[in-house]
Amino acid sequence: MKIRPVILCGGAGTRLWSNSKNHQAKQFIDFGNWTLLGKTLERTKASIYDSPIISTNKKYLREVKQHLKKNKINKYKIVLEPAKRNTAPAILSTALIKDIPNDQPLMFFTADHLIEKMNIFNKTVLATIISTAMVASVQAENHEVDPLTVYGKLNVTVQSNDIQGDSRTRVQSNASRLGVKGGLDLGDHLEAFYTIEYEVDTDSADKNNFKARNQFVGLKSRIGAVSVGRNDTMLKMSEGKVDQFNDLAGDIKSLFAGQDRMAQTVTYMTPAMGHFKAGVTYVAEASSGQWNRDGYSLAAMYGDKKLKETPVFASIAYNSDVNGYEIMRATAQAKLAGFKLGAMYQQQELNYLLGHKVSLDSNDGFLFSVSYQINDIVLKGQYQDMDGTSWSDGEESWSAGGDSWSLGGDYMLGKPTKLFAFYTERSYDILPKSDSYFGLGLEHKF
Repeated sequence: MKIRPVILCGGAGTRLWSNSKNHQAKQFIDFGNWTLLGKTLERTKASIYDSPIISTNKKYLREVKQHLKKNKINKYKIVLEPAKRNTAPAILSTALIKDIPNDQPLMFFTADHLIEKMNIFNKTVLATIISTAMVASVQAENHEVDPLTVYGKLNVTVQSNDIQGDSRTRVQSNASRLGVKGGLDLGDHLEAFYTIEYEVDTDSADKNNFKARNQFVGLKSRIGAVSVGRNDTMLKMSEGKVDQFNDLAGDIKSLFAGQDRMAQTVTYMTPAMGHFKAGVTYVAEASSGQWNRDGYSLAAMYGDKKLKETPVFASIAYNSDVNGYEIMRATAQAKLAGFKLGAMYQQQELNYLLGHKVSLDSNDGFLFSVSYQINDIVLKGQYQDMDGTSWSDGEESWSAGGDSWSLGGDYMLGKPTKLFAFYTERSYDILPKSDSYFGLGLEHKF
């Protein structure tokens, strides 16, 4: 349901000297072919809003209608105040209009505010609506909605990046994120669920620093769960927690293909059968990176990826024509004598590049990871290697492979908060020097 905007436009507006000294309210003053009321009406034309309600004094009716006509707003409602009663009565009188649905959110605008960055403003409005819903008690057709969960994390490092001899210090955000998720019991063993998640680039100079992550809606029943929208592929999900340096410089995505989050997907997950689970992701041909080819991602998994319910997690996965690649991946992780040991083997072959069929050799890669916890300290290490794809133009040859190793440690300040440090060194076959990354960071989950 869209937000119903209510514009409060009945004030005398006498504070803007000297233009207001002749009793013209400041929301109607012409500042050079624009007025504050005109700007406010423009804001309400965004797609998140329903038709506006204007609360004004009867002496302003003519000017309000002129502004509505000029801004080409044909559907509206005007509430006239017979006398000045200030803001609270104006809000109450409009909120009690009987043809406004009880569950429709209202947003009150003052007609004399100037807001220039509309993209940021509308995102803030949406975030406010989500936050308001979080504390609301909701009932729908006698089925109680599961509590809305707002979650996220901030992961920020101060780090030195030496890339091909160019060394720089950065305060860097590492996939910090904000999301909401929830569900609704529809009865008869059927449940609706959803997730909306954004990455927040805290290190970006652009104030518009949100990027889409997983955003999907689905239905779950005894025969499994189906979701549609932007989502990780099954191959990506099958990695579990084997990557000890996920979202940092040592992340496996720097060498391993297949870490894909695709925009147009349909995913089916079987119900858990003991500790076994399987799934398939269909990626539509119109999705970015597909170049008019359908893609499929399949995975079968055993165990708990956090290694709490089972001492072993294992998976096997396959991608066909997802983001141009055909990939086979096998992953395993286990707890042994206090250690968490992980391994991954992957064979990948690039079949399509910028929409064109290519014939390149397949690449074999492997990863080994280990972590060990001593009280509140977690020590960890990781090594990965991917064979290069070789090709030649007749005079020179290239090989696009590489290897990487990482060492690090976490110090747990509390369950959601940790200090951490890491060092990663990575080399590519086609580059003359190795790249290195050293970082100290703080992460807090909520």
